Parts: sequence; C-alpha cells; structure tokens
Amino acid sequence: QVAHSIALLGTCPQNSRARDSKEDASTNQIQSILILKKTAFSQDTVSQIGWDRLETIQSNDIYHVLLGWLHSSRVDADVKIDLISPATETHIRKYSQQKLKIVKETPALYQSIVKPYITSFSPERTSWVDNILSYKSEAEKILYEDDDWVIIPDFKWNLQDVNTLYLQAITRRRDVKSLRDIRPSHLAMLRQVRRQAYLIVKRWGIEQGGLRLYVHYQPSYYHLHVHIVQVNYTGFSGTSVGQAHLLDDIISLLEVDSDRSPSIFERMTLTYTLGQLHGLYDSMTSADNQEEV
Repeated sequence: QVAHSIALLGTCPQNSRARDSKEDASTNQIQSILILKKTAFSQDTVSQIGWDRLETIQSNDIYHVLLGWLHSSRVDADVKIDLISPATETHIRKYSQQKLKIVKETPALYQSIVKPYITSFSPERTSWVDNILSYKSEAEKILYEDDDWVIIPDFKWNLQDVNTLYLQAITRRRDVKSLRDIRPSHLAMLRQVRRQAYLIVKRWGIEQGGLRLYVHYQPSYYHLHVHIVQVNYTGFSGTSVGQAHLLDDIISLLEVDSDRSPSIFERMTLTYTLGQLHGLYDSMTSADNQEEV
C-alpha cells in the first residue's frame, strides 16, 4: 500500500517536560507519533528509512516540525516531518485507520453527550494554543492580531508553496469552544477575520475568491479557530463535507437569524462524520440508533 503521508506510532526518549501519555518503564521511552510526508511511501519499506540529517524548524508544546535528509549531500530536504511527542490516546485514535459513520447531533444530544465530552478535556490539551496567544511560541510568525484573533501559518504549510498555503486564525475568546458556541454577537469578529485573511494573502498574490475559510465540527481541538486555505489546495480530509463549514455560510446563517433566540447553532441538528475510534463514536452512534427505532 502506498500513501503520501504516514503516521508512525513508536517511542521517543523521555525529557523533562510534563506529559500525559503512557511511559514505557523498561526503556524510559515515551509514546509518540511521527508523521512523514513525501510524494509516496510504501508501508513495506518505510521501516528501512535512515536519516543522514534531521533539522528541527518549529516546536510548540508537544508539536514539532522537522526536515529530514536521506542524503546529506542534497540541498533541499527530502521529507517534512510532523512529530507529536508525547502522543496522547486522542492523537493515536485520530491518526489510526478507521471506518467512518455519519451521525446527527440534535441540540438535546449536544447537551447530554457532546458538551460533557468537550468540558472533560484538561486545559493542558490546548496549552499550545495558550503559548501562541501569550507569545511564548511562534510570536515571530504572527501575521495579524487584534483583540479577537491571532492569524499564523499552520504547521501544515511549508511557508514557500503558495498553492498549499494554509493559515490558521485562533480566537482570543476562550468562551467559544466550537461551532455550537457561535452567536450573532460574534458577527463582527467573524467578518473581521474574513476581511483580514484576504488582506494578508495579497502579499502572495491571492485575490478575492482565492481562499477557502472554514470551521471544523467536530474540531481537532475545542477552541474556536478558522482554517484559511488556498482554494486550489484540495484532496485532504479537512475540506470534506461532514466536517468543514464555510465561514461565509456561518456568517450568512447568523445574519438571517440574528433576531431569534436561542441562536441558530443552538437550535440546529448538525450532521457530521465520526471515526470509530473517536471519543464520541460509541455514545453518538448508540443515540442515533435509538432515534431510528
């Protein structure tokens, strides 16, 4: 089997940072996920890869980006490597192959199942977000900031290829965890981030209509953020129907429903995909099955 990206579960030497993953007591190694990205990898031969040179180009909490050279004589790196270390059980489930299922989340199911799931996460889960907002990490990469937003390049982008441009806007508002928390009172800040995204990308020659701005539900972390992606950059799961909600559509729904309370995202039934290893899969699929009966 050939893939453009491979996530490997293994171990890395333990260091002094606090961690929430399982440790291998016999070898003093910590559970880690290594993500390799290349034109194509064969799963039969990936174990034979040996690095002549590795260079860390970015780190924030448990997330690291490295460049790898298979032959040190080459000027350009052969591989961009995303390393998650220590990797939690949530990370392992996310990067494991799994079957998907469509579920329908009613407002009642949100209150009884999903909201308690969101609030169960430790604040340490988003410590890397706090590092950005407090300028402890990636301060030099900030492209725009105001009282509501910080916009930075996403780890997925190599900062060079405009065709794969990928930015992320992270709100400073800690009370907005997900799509469900968005209210008409947030319209101004949502319009502002849309406006600023297009002003930022003019430096790379991207004009109006050249971006795809969207919010995930369910997201990978529960702190509202907007994905800002070059419109021609497709072919990865994050843009799929059943996960990505266009920012333009979110703004439009709030505009046509601004006078009603509760807000439209409190009243809507949201339909999305869940992998069978997701923390919500069992409870949501069970609830869906009961609804059908």
